[in-house]
Amino acid sequence: MAEIGEEIGALEHALMDAWCRKDRAALERLIGEDFQLSSALGRRMGRAPWLEAAMDRLHINWFRFEELEARAVDPAGDVVIAHARVNQRATAEGREWHGTFLVTDVWVRRDARWQLVARHGSALPGHAP
Repeated sequence: MAEIGEEIGALEHALMDAWCRKDRAALERLIGEDFQLSSALGRRMGRAPWLEAAMDRLHINWFRFEELEARAVDPAGDVVIAHARVNQRATAEGREWHGTFLVTDVWVRRDARWQLVARHGSALPGHAP
C-alpha cells in the first residue's frame, strides 16, 4: 500500500499547487461534491463556499509540507487519511495567516479517481492564524 501513500502525496501537492495558482478547474476535479472543511480559523464550510473563498478571500503566498504521511483505512484501500504538518504565508479575509499548521485530509477513491472529502486544519500553539 506504499503506492497509495505516494499517490495521495502527489495529490496533496497538486491540490495545494492548484490553490496557490487559483486553478478552480483543478480544484473542482480534486474536491468531492460532499467536501467539508473545519478550518484553523474556526469555520466549517462545504465545497461551494470553500471554492469561493479559495478564489477570492484566501491567498497563499508560500506553502511547504514539512511532513506528509498517508495511509489507507479500509481493506480495499479506497479511503485514505493524510496527516501533514505545513508551513505557509498567506492572507485570509484580509488578515495575515502565517504559521505552522496540522492538516488532516480524507481522500476517497470514486470512479477510479481520488477526491478530497474532508479537511481539518489547526494552528500549532504559538502559531496563531
